[in-house]
Amino acid sequence: MDEDTERPQRLETGAVVAYFDLSQYPVGTVRRGTASGAEIVDPGTDEWWIPVRRTDGPVDLVPTALIIDVLPLED
Repeated sequence: MDEDTERPQRLETGAVVAYFDLSQYPVGTVRRGTASGAEIVDPGTDEWWIPVRRTDGPVDLVPTALIIDVLPLED
């Protein structure tokens, strides 16, 4: 990873995440879910992806660039 590239903050499993869902392009939609596992790094692009379980059940693999808010777990 390039030194000038900012590494995304790690998400704890269970953290609440708000993200853009571009599958509804061109309108788009904001969805909410919980981080459901470890981040995945694409070795070809160094792009980080987060598995997020949506409130309606399915899991989306979300690139970190589309995450707009994170509510951390309460202590």
